[in-house]
Amino acid sequence: MAKTHKIAQKIGLKQATNSTKRVFNYLQGYFNVNKQCYASNQYLADKLDCTVRTIQRALHELEHMGLIKATYSRI
Repeated sequence: MAKTHKIAQKIGLKQATNSTKRVFNYLQGYFNVNKQCYASNQYLADKLDCTVRTIQRALHELEHMGLIKATYSRI
């Protein structure tokens, strides 16, 4: 079993899509000391080699599960 799936099972992501698990695990490594992450959807999509829409769906799913709180701003 891959490390990603072991972490996901521990925190209750068992039913989440693989994309959502990948996004969550990437974000865990990207959090600053205040447990905040400032990355655009495009940046995450580039790093995880997927579409912006996949990132949007994953963030929505993680927020719905109560694992993250997403805030959006335009620059």
